[in-house]
Amino acid sequence: MGGYAVQPAKRAGAYVIATASPPSSDIVKATGADDIIDHTATSVLDTVTEPVDVLLNLAPITPPGFTALVTRGA
Repeated sequence: MGGYAVQPAKRAGAYVIATASPPSSDIVKATGADDIIDHTATSVLDTVTEPVDVLLNLAPITPPGFTALVTRGA
């Protein structure tokens, strides 16, 4: 489902970091994601170290984790 969000984000000029499981990563990459995080093996919070401008949450993440991704370094 998140792969559908990658395409308009890329068209808008965004640098896209997506999460995907290994079976889905090739599909998400093909839609235009710049980086892919294997959410089954790595925490997004441990991988993304800079604040993000837009966060579309389609995966299970706690409200504090969501806030941390948006406010890092701010």
